[in-house]
Amino acid sequence: MTLSTRKAQNRLCTSLRDPLAWVCNSWITVWGKYIEWNSQERKWGSCCRQRAELVVRYSALQSPSPVICRHDNMASDPLAGPSGGNKEDEDQLRGDVMDWMSSHQILILSAVGTGVAFYAARKYFGGGVCYSKARLDGKTAIVTGSNTGLGKETARDLARRGARVILACRDVTKAEAAAEDIRKTTGNGNVVVLKLDLSSLASVREFAAGINEREDRLDILINNAGIMMCPQWKTKDGFEMQFGTNHLGHFLLTNLLLDLLKKSGPGSRVVTVSSTGHRWGEIHFDDINLEKGYEPMKAYGQSKLANILFIRELAKRLEGTGVTCYAVHPGGVRSDLSRYMPEAHGRWLALVQPIVQLAMYVIGKSPEQGAQTSLHCALQEGLESKSGLYFSDCAPIDPSPAGQDDEVAKRLWEVSEEMVGLKQ
Repeated sequence: MTLSTRKAQNRLCTSLRDPLAWVCNSWITVWGKYIEWNSQERKWGSCCRQRAELVVRYSALQSPSPVICRHDNMASDPLAGPSGGNKEDEDQLRGDVMDWMSSHQILILSAVGTGVAFYAARKYFGGGVCYSKARLDGKTAIVTGSNTGLGKETARDLARRGARVILACRDVTKAEAAAEDIRKTTGNGNVVVLKLDLSSLASVREFAAGINEREDRLDILINNAGIMMCPQWKTKDGFEMQFGTNHLGHFLLTNLLLDLLKKSGPGSRVVTVSSTGHRWGEIHFDDINLEKGYEPMKAYGQSKLANILFIRELAKRLEGTGVTCYAVHPGGVRSDLSRYMPEAHGRWLALVQPIVQLAMYVIGKSPEQGAQTSLHCALQEGLESKSGLYFSDCAPIDPSPAGQDDEVAKRLWEVSEEMVGLKQ
């Protein structure tokens, strides 16, 4: 192996624990070995035949002659031509092909390497996988925002395991189509749709009242629905849209369903989908609705930080009840969550959106991959001691310092209680 190849190998792979680096390291090793073998066994091709000529010659060899001759110097096969002729031509053609490959080996290996790297990148950025084999027969799960994207894939997986799955969605028409698709693909007919608009506290109360009245149990609540970086909109109750939908709606819903969750335990779980976007967030207690200085990213960060602080405080209040809770980051998922961003940020974002979409195709997760961490926290055995933690790629990680502030979490809980009317 050449010195430059060894240096590239050492720079690229410093640890075998990184799977992407390991794949690239293996590719460089194979490349180096091939070049070393080629330099020893073959001379570089001095002449290169055009690919079109090779195709023509190969096609000619494969096309049998319509004239059948039986001559002494013919092969026994009437289509073989003169004895040994085909073999000589095939050997010559094989040599031509090898010459072409030799003179184009950098191009060939680069193409192969690009394909391998692309595949490795897609697998690497796909993230963690939920390996739980748990069955959910006889259990009930609610997934908010489950008519599309990772919410739909989360609901599909739960249905495949035998659960009664309730799709809690604002758009009932889309939810019914999603439910029908889930029923067909899983064979589980116990998938139902109920209307839930998280931007309306009245809708949340109506939904929760119906669940508490009609359902005998609730084993899994996945607070999945969300809105991202929209213009400065207000909820029906006058709250900033992202904080009101992403946090307050789920805060009220969870609290109204806690008794049913406790009744169905031990083992009931609450999973709230947050985001790495919480890292640029801050809870603005002096301007919780951001009326003095609204920015779409600022509002999104606050709402996702609120998700983490909500779960952190909820875990403390659920100690000893048998109900556990978790916050998750699903990763960068290829979905329509960012559909409001061009309207909020202007036309310049619409111009770069194709580039972003191309990048997401390479490094973004599919909705099924994005659902894995939510499923892990909802299903994996032995997570009870990790209640209240923040998960990414099916493993607990530390949120931002603001996401670990217990005093802020407690204060946010009290403020949220007042805003949704749980505390007078």
